[in-house]
Amino acid sequence: MIFKKSEMKGDYKKSEEKHYDKKVQIRKHSQFSYSDYVLRSSADYYFSLINQQLNTSHNFQILDYGCGTGHRHFEFSNRANHIVGVDISSRSIEIANQQAKKHMLNAEYLIMDCEKMTFADRTFDLILDFGTFSSLDIEQATEELIRVLKKDGIMICIETYGHNPFMKIKRLLNVLCGKRTKWAAKHIMKKHDWELIASKFECCNIDFFHFLVLFLPVFLKILPKALGNKILLLTEKIDSKILKKHFFQFLAFKTVVVLRKPLK
Repeated sequence: MIFKKSEMKGDYKKSEEKHYDKKVQIRKHSQFSYSDYVLRSSADYYFSLINQQLNTSHNFQILDYGCGTGHRHFEFSNRANHIVGVDISSRSIEIANQQAKKHMLNAEYLIMDCEKMTFADRTFDLILDFGTFSSLDIEQATEELIRVLKKDGIMICIETYGHNPFMKIKRLLNVLCGKRTKWAAKHIMKKHDWELIASKFECCNIDFFHFLVLFLPVFLKILPKALGNKILLLTEKIDSKILKKHFFQFLAFKTVVVLRKPLK
């Protein structure tokens, strides 16, 4: 994938901001998606991990990192001391604050560069990331995340994994169709990226999700719902067994990662 010099110098932030401002205008977050449906096991696991943490304490300061419209983590806002969301998309932040006010959430949302946050050092107990890293320079982002995370803090992430050859082709098509920026398509998280981040934390746990289920959406659209659910459940179980084996993990589409206790 070829980059213009301006993108390599940092103008990718402008392209990402423009892309997500436009995206939030044309897609409502409540819209049903077969992709979300077949990827439910990784999302369910991610949210279960957050719930486990919040069951241990209600005093957490939470950072919703690259929050978008904030909707993914709304349910946690009143179970914590406070939740703060940051995103570069001004339109997304406007919607997030409108929703927070409407539903009287214990949350606030700020327009902010995720690579240069204005928070004080060691501010947050828990950082939540739902697919933000591909829009960033991961080295700069990691340094900022470590800076604002408390010494005994936890970061829970769900990110697309960039090695699956079938999905590489799909991402290229998405770039050509304007559904994804060149920067984001090029910077999907890969093994070396997670190794870089893991080296800066005392503990790191990675789980891998979704291979065979990626081929189901076309069938689920035409099958009876009950039969489709059975096939999806069976395929999820097969994927779980396959992706526990190190050799096949490059085929995974999603990773759910828990990082504990930054080393500096």
